[in-house]
Order: sequence, then C-alpha cells, then structure tokens
Amino acid sequence: MNEFELTFERRGRYVFVKGRGIRKNLQVVFESTKELTRIIEVTGARFVLLDYSELATEISSLDTFNIPRLVRSHRPGSFSALHRYINQSD
Repeated sequence: MNEFELTFERRGRYVFVKGRGIRKNLQVVFESTKELTRIIEVTGARFVLLDYSELATEISSLDTFNIPRLVRSHRPGSFSALHRYINQSD
C-alpha cells in the first residue's frame, strides 16, 4: 500500500487511530495531522491510541526537524505556520 490512510474506532473512553501507507511529503504530514485533529474533535475522546506501525514517512531531514519547531511556535490546534511553510517551499 502506497497511499496514506487513517482509520479510527471509538473504544470506550479512548479512540484508536491506525495509520497505513506512506506519507511522501510535508503536505501529506500536514493533512494527516489535520485529519487526526478532526477525528479527536468528532469523537470527543480525551485519550488517543495511535498505531503507526504500518506507516512510513519519507520526508527530508530538514522538514523532519521543522515540524516540531513550527508546531511549538504556535498555539495548539493552529496549523497556519506549518501551512505557510509548506506553501513557500513549493
């Protein structure tokens, strides 16, 4: 499987999220993070169990180190900085 997908299942007090496939660029990482946030909001779960054992992320080392820096620099739930970074690196 090459295409990235997220599936989820509510299990009592938590939601189980399974990632499969390959995330090949920062845009896909950005979109998957938004989807994970949406899943948490829709289910209202306070706890999340992520299983990324069948997931590969193939992005540059620079992008890998920039993701946490960009997320930390803005309030939780805000993806605007990451979005700006992705769009300017095109």
